[in-house]
Amino acid sequence: MYRSISAGTIAEAAARRDITANAIYFRPATSEWADPFGGRADIEAGIIRATPGFAQDPGRMMRAARFAARFGWAIEPATAAMIRAEASRMSEVATERIWPEFAKAFEADRPGDFIRAMAEIGIMGHFPEIAAIWDCPQDPAWHPEGTTGIHTAFTMDAAAAICRRDGIEGEDRIAFIAGAMAHDFGKATTTVTRPDGRIASPGHAEAGIEIAARFFARCGIAGSPVAERAIAMTAEHVGYPPALAVGPSLRDEGSELTRPSQQAQA
Repeated sequence: MYRSISAGTIAEAAARRDITANAIYFRPATSEWADPFGGRADIEAGIIRATPGFAQDPGRMMRAARFAARFGWAIEPATAAMIRAEASRMSEVATERIWPEFAKAFEADRPGDFIRAMAEIGIMGHFPEIAAIWDCPQDPAWHPEGTTGIHTAFTMDAAAAICRRDGIEGEDRIAFIAGAMAHDFGKATTTVTRPDGRIASPGHAEAGIEIAARFFARCGIAGSPVAERAIAMTAEHVGYPPALAVGPSLRDEGSELTRPSQQAQA
C-alpha cells in the first residue's frame, strides 16, 4: 500500500525492490495501482524478472532460485543472464542468510526446482558439494533419469511429496528434504566406470558423511538437529529396502531413500 506519495517517488522505491512481482503498490481508498515495472503482468505469466535495483543485494540471487521453486515460475532470460554475470558476488552473502533460503525453498511442492534454478542461473558453484554431483554420471540401468544432480532434484521432489502424504511438517520436513539433497554427495568422489562399462559408486554413503558435514558447515548450521539428521540419512540411505513404488528415478544400486517416516525422525 502507499499513502500520498508522488508517482516518481513510488517508482524510485519500486526500483529498489528485488523482483517486479514485489514492486507493486496499491491504495485501497481509491483502488489505485502503481506498477512501474509490470509486476502484475509478470505474476500472471509466472515470470521472475529483476527490478533495476536487484543487484544491490547479492543475496537476491538465491532468492530468485527460491521463488522459482516456491511458485513454479520461470526466471526471465535477461535476469538469469545478469545473475550469471554477477554470480561471483555470492561470496558477499553473509553465512547466516544462506540456510534460511534453503529452508524456505524446502517448503515448496517441488524443492528440487531450487537446485535446478541454481544451476540455471550459475550460482551453484558457491555450493561445491552440490556442484560436484550435478554432472556426475550414474549407471543408466539404475538411473535412466540421468546424472546424480538430476536424480537428487527428483529425490527432493519425491521427499516433499512424501511429507505431504505423511503430514511431515516444520523441522522434520526440512531435515528430510535436506537429507534427500545430501544423500548422494559421496558419489562425487567414489563414482567409477568398471571394466564392463557399468558405472558404480562403491562406498558413496560413507564418503558422503564428511562431504555433507562440510556442506552444512558452509551453510552455518553445523551440529544443528537438521544437519545431524540429514547426515544420518546420508550415511544410512543405502540400507533401506524399497518400500514405495516410486519408479526408477529413485532407485540406487540396491538402495533407496525410502522409509521416510523413520528417516525423518532419525
